[in-house]
Amino acid sequence: MSEVTNQILQRDFQIISDLFEPDPDPGRWPIHPNSSLAKDDSVTKGFDPISSQFEGLIHSAMDNLHGVKSMIVDAGAIHTFAEYAMIRAGIETSATAWWLLAPASRQERCTRSLRIFWKDACDGGTALEGSTAGVQYKERRLTHLKAVAAKAGIEEGAAKRHPSATGVLRELDERHGLAALLVWRASSGMVHGRRWSTFALSDLEHHDSLRSPDMVHVRITGNMDRLAMSYHIGCLVLQEAMRLFHMRREPPTCRV
Repeated sequence: MSEVTNQILQRDFQIISDLFEPDPDPGRWPIHPNSSLAKDDSVTKGFDPISSQFEGLIHSAMDNLHGVKSMIVDAGAIHTFAEYAMIRAGIETSATAWWLLAPASRQERCTRSLRIFWKDACDGGTALEGSTAGVQYKERRLTHLKAVAAKAGIEEGAAKRHPSATGVLRELDERHGLAALLVWRASSGMVHGRRWSTFALSDLEHHDSLRSPDMVHVRITGNMDRLAMSYHIGCLVLQEAMRLFHMRREPPTCRV
């Protein structure tokens, strides 16, 4: 690993360590009662207000990105694939948290909140498929969705449209130019052992094969420079989501 890469990685580890708390104070991020976020919560309260959705997503992102730091620094372990599972999760959940709060319109923020809420409800219903509990689970959440949608003037169809990870990441990249979608896709490839991403992100050593003279044996090991680059993108996405959150939770100036 180059010295420059090492410096960036150590700085990213420090950022994550400063944010991550295994037992966080519930009042560490107070939401001002006149803030945009407080008004969003007044519309979406009940099952899952927007601020709760954001904190759940960002907790997942921090946990995964801190897990990479713990694995490399504390455990002294560097794997070929494992760290990319946590980087992928960190990017996806941070980006979704950013996407939730990104629109200038309260109605659009509430629509996105319901879209995330309904996707979660459908996934939970699918997990419980075939049981009475699964049907009841979705019915309770559908009742809540309809009530919030009616209160906010949101069409039910718009509220029930599932968000896609690629769409979320593409919007983030268009706004901030982070290449988050590319890194997420490459990390997803590593999670599933895909050849294209493995060859692109790993170190390869070619040896003669003992099986056949027509074959080449390849030793694949982790590349710290490429891992650090991917991790850095995850940290940037997390920071952008947190920047937006702090803006939304603070007293307004000219914001809605």
